[in-house]
Amino acid sequence: MTEKNETGTQTEDYLLSTPLRYEHICENDDTVRVYTGLPNVDTFHSVFEEMSGAEDESGRNQTVRLIDQFLMTLMHLKLGLVLADLSFRFKVSRATCSRIINKWIDYMYVYLSFLTYWPTRQQVDNTMPSDFQDMFPRTRVVIDCTELFTETPKSLVEQSMMYSHYKTHMAWKALIGVTPNGVVSFVSDLWGGSISDKQIVRKSEILRLCEKGDAIMADKGFLISDLTTPLQIELITPPKKARSKQMSKRDTTLTRRVANCRIHVERHMERLKNFRVLQNLTVQGQ
Repeated sequence: MTEKNETGTQTEDYLLSTPLRYEHICENDDTVRVYTGLPNVDTFHSVFEEMSGAEDESGRNQTVRLIDQFLMTLMHLKLGLVLADLSFRFKVSRATCSRIINKWIDYMYVYLSFLTYWPTRQQVDNTMPSDFQDMFPRTRVVIDCTELFTETPKSLVEQSMMYSHYKTHMAWKALIGVTPNGVVSFVSDLWGGSISDKQIVRKSEILRLCEKGDAIMADKGFLISDLTTPLQIELITPPKKARSKQMSKRDTTLTRRVANCRIHVERHMERLKNFRVLQNLTVQGQ
């Protein structure tokens, strides 16, 4: 019995003293998905290799291997793990974890920004799903806004800027654009939650990327026809229901078809919310 206890204690001591490494989570796709948000082991390797230039910028004398730094950053983004937790798992100081994460987020922005790509009109047409081809063949992009909760700023001016009447909470707001076949093609800067859908469309300049004859699909809350019409861009939204009037059969059918086509952008919004680090952002400068 004593020998078994000693063996168990040695195993526990080993686990407590051993830093988390990529090899511990790369055994199967499910584990990679849970810890990083990436779909499988191959994707993890592909994304890491895409940022191979990070090795030259980081230098080679690192306490934590580059691939483990990348893992740490993804775990922070996907699971929302605090620095104390990451420090315990990877056996380095909180300050080191903070430096690694900030550095790798910069790397990811530099090396992976190309993944958000605005395709040509021809490329959109070539990949147009049949449901769009039948009803909305000129659709260039499906847009919607997403809001991310944030802490309450100390400044009253910032509180006014950040307050979302839609969420009744402090929030950051971004405009997301998705192609008809479900690929993210546009991500705006973050704005305070008080900004309207119309204002964010104007300030993001997404309309400058569209061409004459294009169509933009949006929710009925996007009252932007005065922005799209002068540019000869069609705005596709569900028809509004008149007060005290039943919606016509034609409008009901159109509403259903627009909703079916907009499902792509809504799915991307849901995936975004799965990253816990985005569930309570901070206000810079506090």
